[in-house]
Amino acid sequence: MLLAVGGAVAGAAAWRSAPARGTAPGRTAILESTDTILIHDRLRTAGAGRFSAPQDNGCHEPVAGSDCDRNISWAKSQGILRHEDWYPGLSPYSSRRDFQEHLFRTKSPGGCPRPCPAAELRARALQTCDFEYNGGPTDLCFCQLAKNRGCANLPCACPQGCDAGAVWDGGRSVTFKNRAQALGCPQPVALLTIPKAYISNVKSLHTWCPSQMQALLQDMLFVGFQRYTAHVGPGPVHQCIHAATHVSMSWLHLHTFCGGGHVDNMPTSPDVAWCDTMDHPEQAAALAQRAAGWVDAFHGPRRPRAPRNCAEMGCDQSAPAHFCACNGKCQHFHDCCSDYQAKCQAR
Repeated sequence: MLLAVGGAVAGAAAWRSAPARGTAPGRTAILESTDTILIHDRLRTAGAGRFSAPQDNGCHEPVAGSDCDRNISWAKSQGILRHEDWYPGLSPYSSRRDFQEHLFRTKSPGGCPRPCPAAELRARALQTCDFEYNGGPTDLCFCQLAKNRGCANLPCACPQGCDAGAVWDGGRSVTFKNRAQALGCPQPVALLTIPKAYISNVKSLHTWCPSQMQALLQDMLFVGFQRYTAHVGPGPVHQCIHAATHVSMSWLHLHTFCGGGHVDNMPTSPDVAWCDTMDHPEQAAALAQRAAGWVDAFHGPRRPRAPRNCAEMGCDQSAPAHFCACNGKCQHFHDCCSDYQAKCQAR
């Protein structure tokens, strides 16, 4: 159950250098799952699937493990690379909803129901801060450990495996061992705690989840402490979060290691990472308040809601799945905010 932070993730080769969402796209190949291909080919010829489209004509997300769910994964990871003409207007980094919409409209075998409108998905995501993964291959292992639906059914990219034994579940987060060892500790094991939602860093948390930022940080701090003291050693523990400008992985992660120890040159100065010490779990709320204050000092007061356009978001900014973006790649992904040209291209 080991994963490195501070370099390329072992297992990211499962995407064979496919570009991250924020990088230039290319004609790349993804390691293929023979079982999934056979399932897809069989459905294309046989027609029937285990998932029945709803009779009430309402919108639905596909049931996990259903034929529709697997077909979306196959189309997104392999089908579009083999048969680009089957998926006009889509790319490997289009959202699962966009692929579901295509499969529904083309009445493809597998029984995909009509997807819910993007506005409904946005409202649901903002209410719960449950964002679907739309990142690149470097973060795929974290996505799979978090069991985020944005990478469902893809071949496992993690060297430690992707089954339940690879992580400790914590409700809104999961915890696992970091391959980077702690220095100066009785036990060299260090842990990483990540949210199940796709939140790339503290700036993304501040921007897209302002109302629940402190609560999520509290959950991660509490779970990190509990998992460390249950599986590694007693407290006190150090807990650290890198600033958005100093991350090696584009998935928010909390480091937990022994008090008095060091991991990845932390503890360090506040412009690089926030660090504090936890002696008992009851401190989680107070530490989360301090951590949230540190994030606010970097990125300003939290807005009462998530941004809706480039004027509010700023240029060169990506966005979660189903939201408009304001970076240079939004034109390729067809998700630019309505004011992108006026606010960002005209600069």
